[in-house]
Amino acid sequence: APVGLQLVLGAALFGLGMQVVNGCGSGVLVAAGQGSRRMFVALPFFCVGGVIGTFLMPMGAMLPEFGSVDLLERLGPWRALLVTELLLAALAVPFLAGRPPPWRALAAGGVIGVLTALLFLVSGMPWGITTGLTLW
Repeated sequence: APVGLQLVLGAALFGLGMQVVNGCGSGVLVAAGQGSRRMFVALPFFCVGGVIGTFLMPMGAMLPEFGSVDLLERLGPWRALLVTELLLAALAVPFLAGRPPPWRALAAGGVIGVLTALLFLVSGMPWGITTGLTLW
C-alpha cells in the first residue's frame, strides 16, 4: 500500500479506536463472544467505521504519498523480517527507557512475535486484522 498521509491518519485513527475499546478488530469479536457488554457497543461502531473508511478511500487515495514500500520484494523474507524486528525494537526503546516491563509481559510479547514471524514465513503474508479469526 502507498505510504503517505492516508496511512498515517488511518493508523492513528485505528490506534485511537483500539485504545478506546481496549482491543483490535478480532479482539473485539472475541470479547463480544465472551459476553463483554462494552464490546457489544464497540462492534457496531467497528463495522460503521469500516463502511465509512470504504467511502473515504477514494478521497484518501488523492492525498500525498511517498510510493509503495514492499520490504518482502526488496529484501526477501528473512532480511525483511530482520529489518521489521529492528525497526520495532528501535521504536520500543524510547517507551521502555527507565522502566523495564515485567518479564511475563516480555515473554508473552516474545511468544506472540515468534508466532507472528512464523506465520509470515510459512504463509508469506503478514498478520492481518482478521487473520486470527481464520486461525482460531
